[in-house]
This record gives sequence, structure tokens and C-alpha cells, in this order.
Amino acid sequence: MLGAGNCNDLDLEQVAEAFEAIHLVDLDEEAVQGARGRQPQTVAAKLISRAPIDLSGAFAELPQLRGKSVSAAELKALSQMALENVTAALPERFDTVLSACLLSQIMFSAYVALGSHPQLAQIGGALAVAHLLALRKLARPGGRVLFVTDTVSSKTYPLRERWDEQPPLALLAQLNQTNNVLSGTALPFVRRVLAAEASFLAESPLLVEPWLWDVNNDVTLLVYAVVLKLRSA
Repeated sequence: MLGAGNCNDLDLEQVAEAFEAIHLVDLDEEAVQGARGRQPQTVAAKLISRAPIDLSGAFAELPQLRGKSVSAAELKALSQMALENVTAALPERFDTVLSACLLSQIMFSAYVALGSHPQLAQIGGALAVAHLLALRKLARPGGRVLFVTDTVSSKTYPLRERWDEQPPLALLAQLNQTNNVLSGTALPFVRRVLAAEASFLAESPLLVEPWLWDVNNDVTLLVYAVVLKLRSA
């Protein structure tokens, strides 16, 4: 589980019924250890803490880009470096890889590190590409990738008020067309990146119908998922 954090949004008891071991990967070691400590012993025994690991692959380098113009070649090199750093930090290959609403956190961290950088969108996009490509590389042949991301917040769009006006997929399409989605999480962008991985897939990516996630009383997020099944060889 990439971006496990405190696991408050993950049903570890249910997941533990399906897997012999669950790797909780995150930058926040304290959050992961706390999550493990709150589980029943039968579940905790299956949880393996993999923290701290920088799943952006580039947090240490981002401050160096403040106030600096970044060329296309440098963006490509940044993305490649981030990809290599993540796969080096996790040398194993897994039956199932879950990205648990991590992409939006990578995008936000880039904003925190770079502020109002004129190329923030391009730099964030390079990190998003690295993350999406890393998911496939972390899965073994024949394995699965579950990419889950929040893409719209109720702080910027009245999700609850508009939820019943049209089907969830139609709402997601409208929000993408009107650029109301969080940077780097737009479904068309994700699909373009994953299209480059088509030769590794056993079947076309499966889009899971979006749903609403009530983070707390003040914030609701629109979330969607894409499931990938990799070729056996």
C-alpha cells in the first residue's frame, strides 16, 4: 500500500483476509507504526512497515528548483530520477500494488516545496508520470495495480449538492473538461501516461466509477480508481 499513512481510510482487517502480507509504505514512520499498533493481533502480524520512504522519489531535490527555470530535458531527467529512486527503495515486486490517494499528496508537496513556481504544473506533471510508471514496475508479471486518487475537493466544488444531478462518470468528465480537478490527477492525463504501458497489460485498464469520500465534516473528496492487470510475461 503506497501512501498508507495512518490507514484510517483503509479497511486493513478486510484486506488481511485476502493477503499473506501487507506492506505499508509511507514517508511518515510514526503514522504507519501507529496504524499497525491499532490493529488486532491477527492483522498486525501481516503488516510490514516500510517507512520512511519518499514515494515521490524527489522531495529532497525540489527545493533546489525554487526560482529556477527548468528545461524539458531537465523535467524528463527529474521524472526518471524519481522513478528510479522509488523502485530502488522498494526492490521487491508485489502481487498487488495500491496507490491510496497518494498522487494528490505528491502534487501538494510539490506546491509546498516550490510555491508559486511558474513551472509548478510541469514539475508536478513530471512527478505524476514517475508515480504512475512506478506502480507498474513495482508489480510482478501477472500482478495487479490499483491506482486510487482523489481529484476534486468540496472546498472548490459543491460535490454533495451536485452529486445527484448526473451519473458519477458524467460528473467526473465534466469536472475534467472544466479544469476543476486537482493538478496532476486529471483522468485524461492519467490515461495518456498509462497508454504508454499498454504493452505490459493483459487487458485494458478498468475505470472504477467515482465515489465520494467524506474526509471529515468539512471536506468531501471525489475519488476514482483505475485497475490494471499485468501480463504474466
